[in-house]
Amino acid sequence: MVTAVTLKTPVSEDRDAACACMMGVFAGACAVALVIWLVFAIMAVSNVTNAEVKDVCGGSSLWPCVVTWIVIVGLSLLTSKSAAKEDRNKASLCLSATVQLGLLAWLGYELYNECAMTHLSGWELYRAAQPLFIGYCCVLSLLALAGCCLLCVICESAVDKLDGDREATSIVVEPRSPDADRV
Repeated sequence: MVTAVTLKTPVSEDRDAACACMMGVFAGACAVALVIWLVFAIMAVSNVTNAEVKDVCGGSSLWPCVVTWIVIVGLSLLTSKSAAKEDRNKASLCLSATVQLGLLAWLGYELYNECAMTHLSGWELYRAAQPLFIGYCCVLSLLALAGCCLLCVICESAVDKLDGDREATSIVVEPRSPDADRV
């Protein structure tokens, strides 16, 4: 006879631990990817000048855009541990996110204008900037999707709670039949 032993742990603790583990893995992978990108971007920027980019595409600001991203990514990697220890207020987080979204839009404009796509797409500078843009867009898409899923779960739980409250407080009144008084 075979007996199975089941160890029961609260589901919420398992879910919280799994969530924390996945967030740690995701944050670590993002940090490693950004360090690798930073090295390749610095190499790409050092191999070309802004004047060379301007000779090929007169109105392009791809070089200063990539340099700006190198500074932003470098600073965020350097300050990430101290920022994690301190409680960052919501205003600074909103400001940081807004600045990064604006810089991401600028990078997208510089990468996907006709001249850059035609004449600069083979350059190291272009190939260094494109993965950053695509990676940030993917992360933003995943965050938006996670936000929508979280909102759906919250709404569903609120509806279930309301339905449970209605069932608990509803009073059912059945009409009395005329024969009920005759006993």
